Amino acid sequence: MTATRQARRRLITVFAIPTVLMMLFGVVSMLVYALVTLYSVLPQQTFDELQVGQSRESVEDRLPFFDMIDPPEWIDPDPQQDCVYHPSRRESEGVADVFRLCFADDVLVSKDVISAEDRRQW
Repeated sequence: MTATRQARRRLITVFAIPTVLMMLFGVVSMLVYALVTLYSVLPQQTFDELQVGQSRESVEDRLPFFDMIDPPEWIDPDPQQDCVYHPSRRESEGVADVFRLCFADDVLVSKDVISAEDRRQW
């Protein structure tokens, strides 16, 4: 092999490896985002069945595996409460209502719906 050919190979390798790694990272990131989005949806029926006063453990047994990735935290409740957010449907279908469940002392103290309309305003 000539020196020119070796130099050309090294140059291709220097650019090809980072490019392939970045593309792989991008694909993996999109898959993770899609899975988290899919497995964060709380069905309306499940939300309706949850009762204020239930223990956090009994509520969390019914919740999706993931919380919402980008919750509307601009409508934050009392800082003493720990709130979780779940969309009412997949966000790929447009902006969805968001269910907010707030806990204090490991008890569900409030459950609210943040409408898609309110989310669009912010």
